[in-house]
Amino acid sequence: MLSSPIYRFVEKIEIQDLKNKIVSKVEFFEVETKGLFTGLFGKAKPQNVREPNKIEIKICKRFDGKDVPICEGDGLWTRYLQIDKQLMWRVHDPVDEWIAESEEVALPSSSLFRKEIYLIAERRFPEADK
Repeated sequence: MLSSPIYRFVEKIEIQDLKNKIVSKVEFFEVETKGLFTGLFGKAKPQNVREPNKIEIKICKRFDGKDVPICEGDGLWTRYLQIDKQLMWRVHDPVDEWIAESEEVALPSSSLFRKEIYLIAERRFPEADK
């Protein structure tokens, strides 16, 4: 259950930025598929099956309780994301090195204070496991 993908539990996710009145909506949608054996040995019966990685995204500005679309996109969240037909991210794109925020602004409960985080970043795994 803990490792189950979220699409098994929800069809839509909505993220709200209350300060800027922006709403992001992500929907896992169903696609028509057919089983391997059904297609090989008989007439294929289309089935609506949730394709786990396929998503649609809509970013809206909220005015008086109504959502006005700003942009839309889609993709496979494990491979790519495009918004308004412009490719925004691919899984094989280079990733900038992550730089930890200043410890001065971090809360005492921040993982920045965990020594193993720095050891893992330096790829010193045996020491991090201690």
